[in-house]
Amino acid sequence: MTFSYFVSEIVILAITDLLIYVPLLFRLTFRNFKFVHDEITSDIPGNPHVFNLLIISLFQTLPEPNNFNLVWTRVPLDEDIIVRGKIPISRMSSWSVYGEGSDGVPNTIELHCNVDPIHRDFEVILTKNPKAFEDKSKNILVVDTKEWKYGMCVMRNYLVPPGTEVYTPELITVSSKDKHNPTIIRQSQQLVAGAATLHMDVSQYIKRIKQFLLANSLIWLCNTFYGLITDNIIYNNLIITFSGLGLFVIIYNLLYFIAKRNLHKFVKMFCNERNQLYLTSLKESSKASQPSKLHRYWIMNYSIKEGEELRITGNILPSNQKYWSMVIYDKYGLPLPQFAYDENIHRIYKDSKEESSSEDRVYSYDLRMKNYGKGGNKRPQNSSERKGSDSTIFDVSNAPKGYVLFRLVQPARGGGAEYSHPKAWLLTSSKIWNSKKEN
Repeated sequence: MTFSYFVSEIVILAITDLLIYVPLLFRLTFRNFKFVHDEITSDIPGNPHVFNLLIISLFQTLPEPNNFNLVWTRVPLDEDIIVRGKIPISRMSSWSVYGEGSDGVPNTIELHCNVDPIHRDFEVILTKNPKAFEDKSKNILVVDTKEWKYGMCVMRNYLVPPGTEVYTPELITVSSKDKHNPTIIRQSQQLVAGAATLHMDVSQYIKRIKQFLLANSLIWLCNTFYGLITDNIIYNNLIITFSGLGLFVIIYNLLYFIAKRNLHKFVKMFCNERNQLYLTSLKESSKASQPSKLHRYWIMNYSIKEGEELRITGNILPSNQKYWSMVIYDKYGLPLPQFAYDENIHRIYKDSKEESSSEDRVYSYDLRMKNYGKGGNKRPQNSSERKGSDSTIFDVSNAPKGYVLFRLVQPARGGGAEYSHPKAWLLTSSKIWNSKKEN
């Protein structure tokens, strides 16, 4: 067994393990093969169809935990496409198209049950020629960039109840040459919103580990068969196998390091200072992430020392937007378990008008990110840390440096986003002590 053969076997084994453990890398490597794009995927941890956390970090998707999203990769855009299906039970849904290999602003449309509101049926047409469709009752999403031959389609569904059965929509191409014989390019799939255990006997990670072990076993057998005529068969196989696994671990962690560096450079485009929230540009953020045209984003690069506290406050008029949230991410762009949104925070109302609708009442919020030091907060985590306080506490002891993304989903025109602008400032130990004495 020559040295070059030995090294090539180790490299092949490491790359094989990487493509098995991170399936979306397999899609990207063999993206010209249609079959690798049949399955729907997602970037939201907890969804049964989620892709590996490494991809979330590498592609800087900054997922929103309440968004049950569906992602179709490498969808052909050279022909008109009809998207037909059911909108899952949710507060709002939208459809976005991103050009493959393009950093252009995505095309996005809110979904409405315009076909059958009772059964939540909808239909969207993806076209480069909207004049060809005269039926104005249908949703028409214009793919206005003619250079987009392929694209990624994303269906966002906010606040789908966990355990909800979801039938994904079909994607059908309508050829200009033969409009009477449409072709289904993406079949409908049955999913369940929430953790994988709700509809799977075996989780995706267990399946990947089985595939991982199977691939390594096959390579082991091939090496054994090849080495029957040589000595030290088992010894050579052990060296190849463990060296391949070691190289896989090195490459896997190296990709996380690259993702961390790229995310820092991306956020630096918007954030001049740490611990301050900055409104992002849709055009600029499209260069590295996958934003929605229907959202407004404020981003922060935070750094909180032990004993310090970062406070984020703001005013909200519910009728000004359909949803808002604040998600904290670690330095790799992975979301922390705790996050705030319009239903789990303590609302501080500025008036006492019981007769007025909650949609018409302005309220404020007080969100606190605290670094308790090594080990985090030893006491039970409550929404309020001290008696009489209206603040909501988030323990960031295990992620003292990271990022915050504040989202407004579909802010109202005419100042909706400007009115709900969040504000942040850092409280040092002395300021926190004075605040406690006042309370």
